[in-house]
Amino acid sequence: MKTRRRMFLLIQLMFGFLLLSSTTALAQSVWTHAAAACAIDEDSSSKHEFLGGRMRLKGTNTGTIVARCNVANPMDNGGNPGWQWASLEVVYADPDGRGLNNQVIATLYKVHNSNGGVSEVGKFDSNNFDTNNNLEPKSVLINHPFDFYSYAYYVEIQVKRSNSTDTPSVSIVRLRNTPIE
Repeated sequence: MKTRRRMFLLIQLMFGFLLLSSTTALAQSVWTHAAAACAIDEDSSSKHEFLGGRMRLKGTNTGTIVARCNVANPMDNGGNPGWQWASLEVVYADPDGRGLNNQVIATLYKVHNSNGGVSEVGKFDSNNFDTNNNLEPKSVLINHPFDFYSYAYYVEIQVKRSNSTDTPSVSIVRLRNTPIE
């Protein structure tokens, strides 16, 4: 009888540990979206291309291409995630960095569930960083209490090029608890 009780107690402790471990893992969640999986804006459909997971202007096209990525609640329970993402990270290439020939912008928006109003939550602009040719991640801080009960969220990506020789691109957008170094 004592052996059964001890075994039952041991099983309860193990289950509690697993539950606590999964809750801790959820609290450290990161939302990640490949740019190639985002919805391309109608005006960009003939000017963009995907190279693996990378989104960029096709061939010698210049101008701006736009894509939108839905931000899903990683808890997937219709509620709020229980933590706040602190940064918007973008893995991108911008050959002229702070120059004006190329630019990658990622803007996080919220859409009010009842009236459809759209508000900007945070914005990443590659022109605020030095040259980046190697698809490196950079991030900006955001300060927003995510509320999946009242809002839906999406990230809009823009890739701009004013000459046909450079290849600015974006491969990943991410929301993180902590900014990258």
